Amino acid sequence: MVAKRKEHDNRSGALNEQTARTTLARIARDVEPICRRFNLRYAQLGASSDRSLYGFNRESGTIIRIRLHNLRTGELRKYSALVATMLHELCHCRYANHSRSFYDLLNDVTEYAKKLGIYQPSRKQ
Repeated sequence: MVAKRKEHDNRSGALNEQTARTTLARIARDVEPICRRFNLRYAQLGASSDRSLYGFNRESGTIIRIRLHNLRTGELRKYSALVATMLHELCHCRYANHSRSFYDLLNDVTEYAKKLGIYQPSRKQ
């Protein structure tokens, strides 16, 4: 019998480091064509432990952090939800606030991500 690899530490609800690294690397790789197409740049992507936010963008893309785990279960959030958070935070590289221009860009970026197959909100992942 093969033991299933644990995605998170049951005592703390935190994802294990390897799962976090792998997931963040996948997100970074998947959004590369979006960043090129829309001229969006960020310097660093990492996991957030902030319980009140899904993600944040500090200093117009110097640092983007995403909460990878579900607060209730401690499990990895759905990949589509992680991508949606990353797309939102990428748009903050251009627009700091939630203005009409921000949401127009987010809509364009999201549609492009769907076209590329990166963002698939109805798919269970």
